[in-house]
Amino acid sequence: MDQHNLKKLRLAVLTSGLLTLLFGIALIISPPLYFFLHLSQNFTNTGRAISIFTILAGLVIIRIAVRFGDRTLNSWRALFVLISIVTSVFVYSGFIFFYPTLIVIAFNVLLLALLVMARRDFKYPSAPLLSPESIGALITIVFTISYGVGGVLLLGSQFSPHITNIINALYYTGEVVTTLGFGDILPLTAISRLFTISLVILGIASFFGAMVILVTPLIERRIGGIVNVMKRRQIEGLKDYTLVCGYSETLMKYLTRLKENGELVVFMEKDKNLSERLIDSGFIVIDERPDSEEALLEFNFSLAKQIIIGSMDDGQNILVAAALHQVPGQETFRDKVLVLIQNSSNVGRFGIFNYRLIDVSSVLGEYLLHLSK
Repeated sequence: MDQHNLKKLRLAVLTSGLLTLLFGIALIISPPLYFFLHLSQNFTNTGRAISIFTILAGLVIIRIAVRFGDRTLNSWRALFVLISIVTSVFVYSGFIFFYPTLIVIAFNVLLLALLVMARRDFKYPSAPLLSPESIGALITIVFTISYGVGGVLLLGSQFSPHITNIINALYYTGEVVTTLGFGDILPLTAISRLFTISLVILGIASFFGAMVILVTPLIERRIGGIVNVMKRRQIEGLKDYTLVCGYSETLMKYLTRLKENGELVVFMEKDKNLSERLIDSGFIVIDERPDSEEALLEFNFSLAKQIIIGSMDDGQNILVAAALHQVPGQETFRDKVLVLIQNSSNVGRFGIFNYRLIDVSSVLGEYLLHLSK
């Protein structure tokens, strides 16, 4: 699947997440809508629990869609499983009788088929879908929900009507934590009221804070995308710049000297911590994978001074070289590409690209032999 089709697939995934989120929000705030969808006389607690689930599922799908461009195994697996569960819940709940929802179900089934077809494109090593902060936030959310559900079940007879099952306990917990307060379930005793107050405090103090931690990276990523667009437009008009695809400490002294001499050095780097270090050192950093063909197409290599593929991992270097080899106009920049090879046994694998090669281990060996004479 080419980059254009992958963009379309990402848009479809984002659309699925937004539809799921909007459906859950509309359902939980509108009992008449539930009545219309489910053909029931009452807006049951089961329906509200389902709507809370769809809201959380929609947020997670959107979160994965934002990182869809990474094309990791974890993102594909999580997305496939989550969309399958959401579709199954819609069908099981009876919402299939509502035509717009039926369209969403059909859309999700088609999306699952497209994901299966695109499975081979998600070939990069699996990376964590969530940062440590986000994992901590999820743990906080799970703890809050567990505390609420457990406490409600323990004190179930002290509410009106009585709460005797997990679905109703989950619904009441969601109602209290989100401060919606429908008023259909009331605490009758002092203990149940104190428990409800503690759940509200816990929800405001931790639950919403955790949600902010989960949502903030999405906003930062969007802002970072705008910054990258501005940087790319700036790079298009630059001349005699050095593009570095793959970080290596071996190169840093050379690149630092280039920068000190007034030359422009641009890194393509996804690692956040490493990017911050490079930016602090005065380098320009593009937040993209160096082996991303889409990102490489943004550069005008005919105006570049040199292009260095210099990762410490030869496997990564060959991926970058293969992506760069797909960029049109090879004759205008082929001689500017320099590949650092760490293992001499891998030299032959780079021959098909016709780029300049430096066998680091051979150069080091020759230097040591020269010193020993």
